[in-house]
Amino acid sequence: MVEKINFFEMEVAKVLTKDKVKRKVLQVLLPIIIGLSAITGTLFTWHIVLRHENSQIEQLTESQLLIVKNELLARIDYKMSSLLRMAKRWEIQGGTPKEAWESDALFYLKHLKGFQSIEWIDRSSMVRWIVPPGGNEVVPDLNLLHEKKRSIALEKACATGEITITPAIDFAQGGKGFLGYVPVFKGRNFDGFIVGVFRFKTLFDAELKNITPGYSLAIFDGNEEIYRREVYNNLREMKWGREVSVNLYGITWLVRVWPGSERFAQIRSYIPEYFLISGIFISILLAMLVYFAQTAQMRAQGINLVNRELMHEITEHKCVNDELTERMRLAAFIADVGIVVTQGKTLQNVLQGCATSMVKHLDAAFARIWTLNKEDANLELQASAGMYAHIDGAHSRVPVGKFKIGLVAKNRKPYLTNAIIGDSHIHDQEWAKQEGIVAFAGYPLIIEGNVVGVMAMFSKKQLKVSALESLGSVADTIALGIQQKHTEKLLRESEERFRTVVQTATDAIILADSSGNIISWNKGAQSIFGYSEEKVFGKPLTPLMPERYRDAHIMGVERMHLTGKKKIIGKTIEVHGLRKDGGEFPMELSISDWKTGKGTFYTAIIRDSTVRKRMEEELRVLSLVDELTGLNNRRGFLTLAGQQLKTANRIKRGMWLIFIDLDGLKRINDTLGHQEGDFALIDVANILKETFRESDIIARIGGDEFVVLMMENTDTGGNIVHNRLQEKIDLHNKKGNRSFTISISMGITYYNPERPCSIDELLVQADKRMYEQKRGKQKG
Repeated sequence: MVEKINFFEMEVAKVLTKDKVKRKVLQVLLPIIIGLSAITGTLFTWHIVLRHENSQIEQLTESQLLIVKNELLARIDYKMSSLLRMAKRWEIQGGTPKEAWESDALFYLKHLKGFQSIEWIDRSSMVRWIVPPGGNEVVPDLNLLHEKKRSIALEKACATGEITITPAIDFAQGGKGFLGYVPVFKGRNFDGFIVGVFRFKTLFDAELKNITPGYSLAIFDGNEEIYRREVYNNLREMKWGREVSVNLYGITWLVRVWPGSERFAQIRSYIPEYFLISGIFISILLAMLVYFAQTAQMRAQGINLVNRELMHEITEHKCVNDELTERMRLAAFIADVGIVVTQGKTLQNVLQGCATSMVKHLDAAFARIWTLNKEDANLELQASAGMYAHIDGAHSRVPVGKFKIGLVAKNRKPYLTNAIIGDSHIHDQEWAKQEGIVAFAGYPLIIEGNVVGVMAMFSKKQLKVSALESLGSVADTIALGIQQKHTEKLLRESEERFRTVVQTATDAIILADSSGNIISWNKGAQSIFGYSEEKVFGKPLTPLMPERYRDAHIMGVERMHLTGKKKIIGKTIEVHGLRKDGGEFPMELSISDWKTGKGTFYTAIIRDSTVRKRMEEELRVLSLVDELTGLNNRRGFLTLAGQQLKTANRIKRGMWLIFIDLDGLKRINDTLGHQEGDFALIDVANILKETFRESDIIARIGGDEFVVLMMENTDTGGNIVHNRLQEKIDLHNKKGNRSFTISISMGITYYNPERPCSIDELLVQADKRMYEQKRGKQKG
């Protein structure tokens, strides 16, 4: 019996021992399992955060890479465009004189960075012209076909007629770079190339100096590195490098960009490391808490302490979660409002979207937005969301200073209450009780010191101060959206008025972009030039001007783009236009420029001055022409003679002045009548026209006095002129068509440009000699 009792006790001891072992194992394993699980979760979350941060670094690097690519494309394309303009001028003019070509090349070398030189290669691929010559002495008469990379690019450019760039080459002057070939044509015949020579280091140092600061970059042509700009780096920063291919006129460069150590330190965050360390720490702490909890099950004294510590940790975690949730809700609210303001097409669309976001994210029963009508100082309801979606009720117009909404606008301060019942500013207390409304928040919308509206929300729950802060965080954005939509409305109205004025104007009003292409063409322009708007839209201005103006126009536009100098902007000038039928006409031209975010634009106002010019010419003719003979009168003679005198002095050529008096005009008038006297004057005028050239100036300057001014020539001279004129008079008298004969006295004097004198002095000398001849006749 005793043996059975002992056996039973031994079995109970075994069971108790096993249970104790199980509890001990559980006490150790459970904390380990929980700790490992927490660490696994932490590592997983850390990996997500780290991957997100790495993605941001990669995106930043890629954005800098795209900036380098776009800048590289744009700036090299602009330089090649300048060579293309030289080629176009060559084609238009049928070849550019060397002096003009060198002037253009020097102009681009001065104003565009990166050129090593500019060359002209003839049809045989020999370098003939080069600017600048200094430092390029080995280049003239160099045959570019002897080098494979140059010859391939030359043959491609010649075959296609398009701009071609060589791969990286070694220059005869030393160093590495590339050549840009632009084919040149005379008419349809190939005439060589305009070549831009670029040294890699000089070009890229100039163009990429201020691009992507803080980043290193390298450029490769195939496997050959052709340029490197490196800031201080560690090997770890280089792993963030990103690459992109840049295609330029037939060649491909590889551009690689990576952040320098300083820039990497700016964009890199230590949040993942902090999160990992704190997460592992918390995981270990949690495992220890579980271990202590397990221990406390065996030690009753430690249960309360472990529970209190655990509850404390849980409470803190809940507070953190609540705060994070609130922040996420605020961020979503701000993001939604930003999207609505930027994408809304109308003011009502924008404000309705904002009111809806307030209801969605801020636990509002309903939300409303009013805009201020400054003319009558009323707030006008524009949007409503939530319980009340209509905008035409009793509160559609609220005077500033009245009710809670009007007071917010008047005081220009936000207002928050969580006790609507009993608040004197809330006038409809019964409505609030019935609907269960307990809280109100209102915020003024202010921009540049001016109230433009009010936004408000009502809630069936108590509102936190964060609700007011949330409204404040988007108030400026919504106010800016209101201002922007008002501005857009005013702009549309202004554009409509402007369009009406432009289309009804009789003058031509033409708008052009910065490239000189037409973007607007009114009915006045159609009437003056003969083209419809469809025919000219997007076309250059040059077809509207005679060919003699076109080169100057093109050069003027280029000069303004490069230097900013404006010669005719803001002035009214007189030039000639060219109609659709090819006819030229005089016109008054006024040009103004204006800028927008899209660039510089130009407005040309053109008035056809054909009728005015014709009337002016008629007036000028009436004032300068003798009515009886059709010759110049005294005023006309003096005007033209003054211009002729300047020409003679400039070209150092002498002139003859002949002073002529019709003999016996008084006798003819007295004996035969004034009509016969007029016939005598007309006959003398016709004789003078037949005797002298069209370029000579012939005038009747008095009753019976005539004068002729003629440039010295091989067939001119005092005696020659005298004899020729006398022969014409004798021939006229032999015809016997008149009852009188023509007889004249003349005085001839010579103008020597080496001893200049005035026209009046010449007239006095010739008049004196004429009277000497007349007295000689009377004595004989």
